Amino acid sequence: MKLRHARTVAVTAAVLVALTGARKSDGGGCSGDDDGNDRSSSGGSVTGGSSGSGGGKGARKDITVLSCEVDSDGRMTARLRITNRKGLDATYDATVAFRSGSRDHGTAAVSGVEVPAGESVTTEAAGTHSDTVDGTERPRCSVTKASRTTL
Repeated sequence: MKLRHARTVAVTAAVLVALTGARKSDGGGCSGDDDGNDRSSSGGSVTGGSSGSGGGKGARKDITVLSCEVDSDGRMTARLRITNRKGLDATYDATVAFRSGSRDHGTAAVSGVEVPAGESVTTEAAGTHSDTVDGTERPRCSVTKASRTTL
C-alpha cells in the first residue's frame, strides 16, 4: 500500500508539472473550463463537463470531493472518494481545479487509482502553486477531467 501511495504521489507531481509547465502559467487546465456545466464545491458530488478517455461524465459521477484546502505554504490538497459502480475493476485518473473567489490556484491530479468493482477508495490529489496565500482562504475544488479504464 505504501508503494502504491508513493507511486500515486510521484505520478501526481509529474502530471501537475505537465499540466502547469515549469514556469508561471494560467493554472493549467483551469482557465479553459467553459463547458457550462455545474460543479459542486467541497463536500459534494461532481457532475457534467467534458469527457476523458474511457470515462467522461460517467467517471466524474463516480468521484466525490470530500475536502479541499490550500495552506500557507501553497500546498493544495483535495481528498476524493472514488466509487466504482461498474461490474469490472477499473483505474481512474482525475484532475481537480482549486479556486477561491475569482482566483484560480491551479490544479492537482491523481492517476492510476485502482478501484475494485462495486467498491470505493479514498485518495488525495495534491500539488503546489506559486500564488501567495495566507492559509485562511477557503478554496472550492471541482473535478475538471476524469477518466475510467476497466482492467
